[in-house]
Amino acid sequence: MRVFSVMGSPRLKGNTMLVLDNFMKGIRDGHDKLELKSVFLHGKKIEPCAGCDKCKNDGESCVIEDDMLDLYGEVVAANVIIFSTP
Repeated sequence: MRVFSVMGSPRLKGNTMLVLDNFMKGIRDGHDKLELKSVFLHGKKIEPCAGCDKCKNDGESCVIEDDMLDLYGEVVAANVIIFSTP
């Protein structure tokens, strides 16, 4: 099983990260074969959707060239996505 966690708080050592760390520890303790990936969004350049619908065309990807391009593959490959926000 592939788990992808997204940390949305700007505070790397805050309460949101504490909760996420404990949650991920609980997942690891209960499963043997996990692939865990995570991303810390603070400092990433992620633009809002422009609503151009290019991504809905055959084989085309988002026209916005931001850090989200690196995350799309992780989102698609994940069986579970965890959003951790303040």
